[in-house]
Amino acid sequence: MSNDFARIITYLRKERHLSQKQVATDLGISQALLSHYEKGVRECGLDFLISIADYYDVSCDYLLGRTYDRQGAVIEIDEQIPTDSPLESENEASKAHSGSIVAAVNKKIIIGSLNIIFNLLQIINSKSLIKHISDFLFAGIYKCFRIIFSANKENPQDMFSIDKELYGGYCDAFMTLTSTHAKAETKSKKCSAAAVSLSGDEIAQHYPENASSLFNLISAAEKRIKLKTGGK
Repeated sequence: MSNDFARIITYLRKERHLSQKQVATDLGISQALLSHYEKGVRECGLDFLISIADYYDVSCDYLLGRTYDRQGAVIEIDEQIPTDSPLESENEASKAHSGSIVAAVNKKIIIGSLNIIFNLLQIINSKSLIKHISDFLFAGIYKCFRIIFSANKENPQDMFSIDKELYGGYCDAFMTLTSTHAKAETKSKKCSAAAVSLSGDEIAQHYPENASSLFNLISAAEKRIKLKTGGK
């Protein structure tokens, strides 16, 4: 059973403000057994997996941590990506096609997630928070572009005012500063961010077109962060 299962079923219960006793009764099992499932002490069978998926109205894949979309939706690619190229060998075309798919999927995930972020910023309507988060994103995109741009040493650097040897460190420092200011702003009494209620169900309900993108971004980001940092 996936290590995510225990965490997810616990989260779903608490999200709905249900007690273990209530959920256990509804599912026809003992509270002690449900507690073991939520702690990861015991693994459940297929019948219980299906029952609890129906109970919380989510997919089994979601419960197992295979997708961050509660209904198991997958990101669809709108762009028509060519499957072959007369100028490339079969192996090269296959690699290019694979890269195009990854780029198209990641593009859709990022854009969909940004749509939700900026919609929330409009709701919160804090000029300071909008500025800090926008500055953070500007710097991140700027740094990504310069990494690609600078790969070819023949590309002219005169379009930039920050030295090519220094921009990376400046961007990192600026992004740390702006994210810290953004977090501080959310704690300000004049900022309404704390009043915005967000849960998986609410995100899926209010942002049906972009929720899957955000859920997949969260899942992918956390897996990669844990992998690179050894975090839990």
